[in-house]
Amino acid sequence: MEIYIILFFIVVSGFLFNTNKTKQNKLTYLYSVFGCLIVVAALRAPTVGIDLEMLYAPYYPQYANVSWDNIQSVTASGHWEWGFCAFCKALCILSKDEQLFIAASSIVSIIPYSIFIYKNSRDVVFSTFFYVAFHVYMISLNIVRQSIAIGIILLGYEFLKRKQYTKYIIIVVIASLFHTSAIIALILILFDRVSYKKSYSILAFVGMFAFSFIYSSFFQWILGEGRVQEQYAFYEIGQGHFQGFITYHTLGMFVISLFIFLVMSYNVSKQSRRKDSILMNRIYGGWSYSILIYAVMVAMFFRFAAFFANVTSRISYYFIPFIMIAFPYVMNEFSYKKRKLLRAAMFCALTIFYFIVLTRAKETWGTVPFEWCNKF
Repeated sequence: MEIYIILFFIVVSGFLFNTNKTKQNKLTYLYSVFGCLIVVAALRAPTVGIDLEMLYAPYYPQYANVSWDNIQSVTASGHWEWGFCAFCKALCILSKDEQLFIAASSIVSIIPYSIFIYKNSRDVVFSTFFYVAFHVYMISLNIVRQSIAIGIILLGYEFLKRKQYTKYIIIVVIASLFHTSAIIALILILFDRVSYKKSYSILAFVGMFAFSFIYSSFFQWILGEGRVQEQYAFYEIGQGHFQGFITYHTLGMFVISLFIFLVMSYNVSKQSRRKDSILMNRIYGGWSYSILIYAVMVAMFFRFAAFFANVTSRISYYFIPFIMIAFPYVMNEFSYKKRKLLRAAMFCALTIFYFIVLTRAKETWGTVPFEWCNKF
């Protein structure tokens, strides 16, 4: 656990300096912090992460013994996507050592966050702090397959920002070859085209309320559909990953997402009273306010869904990067006094959340206790 505490203080050390003052300061900070994050992730033992220990590390060497036209047969269920299997097969050409897989998957899933933060955040320290304190980094040590897909999507967001939709769709399709859930990121094209309205905030809460009553029927319908049924027939509503949980982790992630959404919604309400308001179309780092609040809203919704079917909460990780950049941008819409108060509240909330959930990381993701690989 000590290594995670050290990483936390390395991240927050950026608040002590003028990190955001110059481009060089930002680059130095990001290189230093993400360099540490990658080293820790790449050199962790195969036991760090429940999914890594139980699934990915044991199966990885087996890809060396199967042909390219049969790579999806390594697992009994055969539901691992072709892209991920091809990734493992290609790495096995170099080495069957599971540490190569751990290092390679860590690099391709973590570096995109640093690129996304550098290109899109006005406060790289806060965004990096959120990435670590919100336990996005820690869960990436466990859900390896999806983490790679998220990394690919993060690189594709640059095409979305430039409204190069065809290129963005291609990136999403590639990401879905690593984890099918990545296809949900296509909804951001719609969000980029439809301006957010004040009434949508109310609809978001009505939708969450309705979801609590219909989620079981909805997921039974989804799981009964063609290819989804083939790949995920082993899921059962109310059991295992499809069981809902109200824990410090699920509750904290929802409350923090909710808080940021409410702050952004309040800003929409405040600006809507001004006849000359163009807030929704105002550009922040290349993004409109509309798409930022849409993304935060969807992330909040799927964090709420964890109370009923925990597996659905993983979809939120495609939208959480927008929370990381939205909060610093929305702070500019408030007075200095309010901005200082909101930032302090968020810093305290995330710090408390980080250390509370850290003590439960063994049961949640199997990332505690941390162990270095046996290469030393």
